[in-house]
Amino acid sequence: MAFDEIMYRIQNMNEALSFVVAILSIAVHFLSPFYSHSLDEFLVYTGAATLAIVPHELAHRQTARRYGCYSRFQLFPQGLILTVLLNFFAPFLIFTSGYTAISCGGFYGMGEGSELAGKTAVAGPITNLVVAGISLGLAVFYPLPYLVQFFLVNTAYINAFVGLFNMIPFGVFDGYKIFRWNKGAWIVVVLASLGLLFFLGGI
Repeated sequence: MAFDEIMYRIQNMNEALSFVVAILSIAVHFLSPFYSHSLDEFLVYTGAATLAIVPHELAHRQTARRYGCYSRFQLFPQGLILTVLLNFFAPFLIFTSGYTAISCGGFYGMGEGSELAGKTAVAGPITNLVVAGISLGLAVFYPLPYLVQFFLVNTAYINAFVGLFNMIPFGVFDGYKIFRWNKGAWIVVVLASLGLLFFLGGI
């Protein structure tokens, strides 16, 4: 099978399987030589990272669909390879395995600075903040077993970090589209993400 055909099949894999592959590309990070996790810790970190990436992408997808656009998560073959390599060898987690493809057709909606582009973009980071807030609330206010608390705190931290990272106002990041659409919304999400990360730093 030719290399180009393999890349084509990866990019056009069905959405559910694309998410599974994307999750595995995250899990690779917690199997790298930089970590010596137990099985429980490996599952906690992988699960927490999954709850930061998958809801974020689904929020983009569902917001676009509410506006009548075609949207689905798909793998980015070159980014998938880069994610696996860097996640295994680098001491930090990255995710470039895939993205939410959006097509609204004709001239409707998705131009730079448009409401549709901004709302579709901001849905991802807002979802990260919601997941982080719920996880942190459960961890702080409910007496739960240590491993569950550990999972919730890590879920909150990774979600807050992913939300903030995506607010970079340049290039392909959500922050660029949000900043062009509504600078006030951009500031609110950035401050909320920073506040959560500051609070979690003290846990």
